[in-house]
Amino acid sequence: MSDDPSDPERAIREALARGERETAFEALYALYKARVLRHCRSMLRNVQQAEDAWQETWIQAYRDLESYAGKGTLRAWLLGIATHRCLDAARRNQVRVRHEVSLEELASTSSGNGEDAGPTTERVAVDGAAEILGSLRADEFSALLRRGIDELDAHDRAAVLLRHDSCLSYPEMAVLLDEAPATLEARVRRAMVKLRRSIERQGVKRHDL
Repeated sequence: MSDDPSDPERAIREALARGERETAFEALYALYKARVLRHCRSMLRNVQQAEDAWQETWIQAYRDLESYAGKGTLRAWLLGIATHRCLDAARRNQVRVRHEVSLEELASTSSGNGEDAGPTTERVAVDGAAEILGSLRADEFSALLRRGIDELDAHDRAAVLLRHDSCLSYPEMAVLLDEAPATLEARVRRAMVKLRRSIERQGVKRHDL
């Protein structure tokens, strides 16, 4: 760990070494409460679910703080807890959605309506997408980016956010997510391709309005 006196986590680690968990936790919360909330809100589309995951993160952090082994930064450790709590919430969402879809299918079958229109796929040409995106204001591009991230599945979203928003290294991510660094690097690479295509598609749609 860093011995730099300006390291914001140094005082927290020293408090932990002295057995002062309450002092360490209060300092940790003050330092990273906003950062962890931002991560949860980026991971989950629902504000209430994000805040619930944020609260669960701090409950677990308080419980496990004394067992923090000092491997990696406290920031990475916290983001790892938050990511897993958000993935738990995303899994619960998937179960609920599957249940709701099953009920809808049952109701449709019971009604005797045999029509099946099938899924529709809207295809959008992206010729000249770079020029179109270049004409967008920063806030417009940010909105497209946010929607593109929301379209990623939960594990891809976590990997992209940890790498490009929280700036963690692949070895740090590997510890948090229990996956090989090379696997995570490949996942982020594939997710970034999906994200770019989503932004291009949205940009073209917006331009055609």
